[in-house]
Amino acid sequence: MIDIKNVRSNFPIFQNNEDLVYLDSAASSLKHKNSIRDVMNYYMQSGSNVGRGSYKIQLNTSEMYEESRKYISRYLNAESEKSIVFTKGATHAFNMIAYHFGNKLKKGDEVLTTKLEHHASFLPWQRACNKAGAKLIFSPLDNDFRINIDKLLDLINEKTKVVAITLVSNVLGYVTPMEKIIKKAHDVGAIVVCDAAQAAPHQKLDVKELDCDFLAFSGHKCFGPTGVGVLYGKYEHLIEMDPIEVGGSMVDDVKEQYFTTAEPPNKFEAGTPPIAQVIGLKSAIEYLNQVQGKKLEDHINELRNYAVNRLLELKDIIIYNPRAEVGIITFNLKDIHAHDVETFLASDNVCVRAGHHCARLLMDVFKTSATIRISLHIYNEKKDIDKLIFALKKASNFFNTLEEVK
Repeated sequence: MIDIKNVRSNFPIFQNNEDLVYLDSAASSLKHKNSIRDVMNYYMQSGSNVGRGSYKIQLNTSEMYEESRKYISRYLNAESEKSIVFTKGATHAFNMIAYHFGNKLKKGDEVLTTKLEHHASFLPWQRACNKAGAKLIFSPLDNDFRINIDKLLDLINEKTKVVAITLVSNVLGYVTPMEKIIKKAHDVGAIVVCDAAQAAPHQKLDVKELDCDFLAFSGHKCFGPTGVGVLYGKYEHLIEMDPIEVGGSMVDDVKEQYFTTAEPPNKFEAGTPPIAQVIGLKSAIEYLNQVQGKKLEDHINELRNYAVNRLLELKDIIIYNPRAEVGIITFNLKDIHAHDVETFLASDNVCVRAGHHCARLLMDVFKTSATIRISLHIYNEKKDIDKLIFALKKASNFFNTLEEVK
């Protein structure tokens, strides 16, 4: 069993919000105390830039910055730290990839994706396809709103240049079986771009075993700071790629009419990077690495199953993913708008997410404009679910009574 009291002692927000019921980790996880400490220490003890001096605090800052890169490289089992690029977040990373490979698309080429994708995963490719005259193909979902793997594999052909796909759905918590997808894509010469924004917080990632071409996630979903993300890319692709930004720190040589870029990862980190955030990210990933495994999986699975069963106590409940594989449950109360429910729950300090979750295409599949999503992590317990259900019952009674009065 996970010691919730001990776990919560690692997250300072609970000291300042004792009655907090936080069920929105898929949007942004709570921040680990070591990550907060390291961000503060950078500002209080250094504050210098990286790679631009030889004085003590600058050298220390550069060392901490690169140690974070090395640690994350080992965590992902990347071939080297040169394959790890620090970005503003996963969205930034996907735009970087689409900027280069999108410019290589030609009329008749195809980019394959799904309607489970977060907007950040497919909109860069939608724009690239529209510009190039290429086709953006959406693989169909089955009756449970899962990716139909057989049909997706049938869509991969010689015209396919990119497969952009989520490892874990941010709305439904489904895990995508990637092995056959990546093998088929590589057989036809396509690259595979994996959205790991929801996978990274829940499962250990091994990019060598996965054999994807690119993978990206954000620090703020992994107990770390906002404003920093990680892009992994196979080095042969990073060498080939054009940077989306040019300026300081990313050049090897500059002449009046041309410049040459530095080698990866430096050529993708123009200007002053998010230094404090990168340093704070290392501590967050260290904690994530420490707690990931069967114990955490069992904890979240138990909570998710408990939550589904308790939600089914509510009349007129619509659960879109009763068989989710991580701690994400998406639902609605019939005839009550998701945002009204979210606002009502907030009055009891129960934090959920309502809206389209940056997945409007999936909302179209659901035939609704918005849903309520709860997302669980290591610091949650059954008491949180009980408080959620109590608040939902109050919300249902309130809005149904209001409707009767009308």
